[in-house]
Amino acid sequence: MARWDVTTKEYKEFDERETPPEGVIPARVCAFIDIGTHDDRDMKGAIYQRRCLWIGYELAELDSHRTPFYMSQRLTLSMGTSSTLYKYVKALHGDVPLGEALDPDWVANKPCMLQVSHDVKVKKDKKRTYANIEGVMGCPRGVATPQGSCIVWRVQDHRTVPLPNVAHLPPLWCDVVGKMLTVPEWVNRSEEVAGKVTAQKPTPYAADSRMPSGNSDRVSQPERDVTPPRTQPVTQEEADAPVEVPF
Repeated sequence: MARWDVTTKEYKEFDERETPPEGVIPARVCAFIDIGTHDDRDMKGAIYQRRCLWIGYELAELDSHRTPFYMSQRLTLSMGTSSTLYKYVKALHGDVPLGEALDPDWVANKPCMLQVSHDVKVKKDKKRTYANIEGVMGCPRGVATPQGSCIVWRVQDHRTVPLPNVAHLPPLWCDVVGKMLTVPEWVNRSEEVAGKVTAQKPTPYAADSRMPSGNSDRVSQPERDVTPPRTQPVTQEEADAPVEVPF
């Protein structure tokens, strides 16, 4: 008998995490990471593949431990003019001519303003609040933003350039496996690390992969020690398609 197309998922109880306040918050891009090609689900539940970019943000707001809030966001790695990444590049860098290869420096370590919203879920008398990134905007002159360096890394360099320590970045929901995954977990699940994507056998996806070669000199750790807080904001933002995170 043929198996039905319904898979077993692990729905994980998340630790309580402090969330940054709602509103427009000064921040900076602290991570710009190509995490590779992944299975995803469209709005009808069908599986497709896309090349993904992980962007990490350090916020100017501090939590109750006097540690900066961090947020994570996953986008399609595409510079198509209708893509979210293209909109961010325009907001933080300016117009880019058609055909121009993506330069991570256009976004990496740039000051910005995050539009943060809260999503409150209640189940069995328990309430949880999640922080979502609704938009990323340029930063007006004179607004104080966090200072530091930015981690830039490409999955295709994984054999020669180890992924830097990004434990301070909160995990993101993976709808296909049904749980939150950290940056290393996303990277290890990629088609590139699994050896399914090579120069001779590219994966058919719509996104670009225009992270330039030879960018390992831009890979750096934050300039100061970053101790992962015991509480971190959890974001459900999934780039171009909203994803429902189970309670």
